[in-house]
Amino acid sequence: MNKGITEIPGMQEPATLSDQAFSRMRQMILEGDLLPGQWLKKRQISSLLSMSPTPVIEAIRRLQHDGLVEINPRWGARVKTWTVSEIAQLADMRVALEGTVARRAAETLDSHQLAVLRVIAIQTDEKDKELATSMAHGRFAEGTIFQPDLNFHRGLAREAGLQLIAREIDRLRVLQATCRTMFESLAPTAVTHIQILDAIASHDGDLAERAMRTHIQSNVDHYIPRLRERFGDGPVVWKNEAGGGPLASGEEKP
Repeated sequence: MNKGITEIPGMQEPATLSDQAFSRMRQMILEGDLLPGQWLKKRQISSLLSMSPTPVIEAIRRLQHDGLVEINPRWGARVKTWTVSEIAQLADMRVALEGTVARRAAETLDSHQLAVLRVIAIQTDEKDKELATSMAHGRFAEGTIFQPDLNFHRGLAREAGLQLIAREIDRLRVLQATCRTMFESLAPTAVTHIQILDAIASHDGDLAERAMRTHIQSNVDHYIPRLRERFGDGPVVWKNEAGGGPLASGEEKP
């Protein structure tokens, strides 16, 4: 168990250009700057990231390994398009994994670890309010809107000593990016991040697990039925609209 964390988890600058390209492209997927079905043009991305194509190519391969990118030998690479059935399965995985994390955290975290995570929980709840306000006005908040949320959930797993689950949480966050542009409003907050941390700080494993499961499941119950209304259990696809955007499933790369 790590007793000496002094900085917010997940905010360290990646060491190599390949790491930086991977980290920034993954964040773009998580935040919806790169949407499901969108082709990844290496030169365009290289220019955007101010680096040569080589680290971008390496990053794309790593993103494929993590399941965030699909590579077609004929056409190239694009952000993975998820089916509603797959998204529902990912949601079930999150509920199970993060419920386990909360229980372990309640059993193991000390006061210093809880204090550091409390700062992240406050930031996350503030960002959630920003996003809700932006979506209510028909727009998305600018900036790293999902980074504090990722920092909280991933950091909680790491501080509980669950490194493998922390890495899996990284991959599952694509679920948010897949769904967030579909709706005009967010699900009502059933359990905030501060409330999750309060449950963990009580050192009651049952209470902590229940708080985390409710936090995730209430969001899932909001968007899965809406996705099924539009797509059944099939692919979640977007049309290529004016001003750019991802291609619908089955369209050819320009």
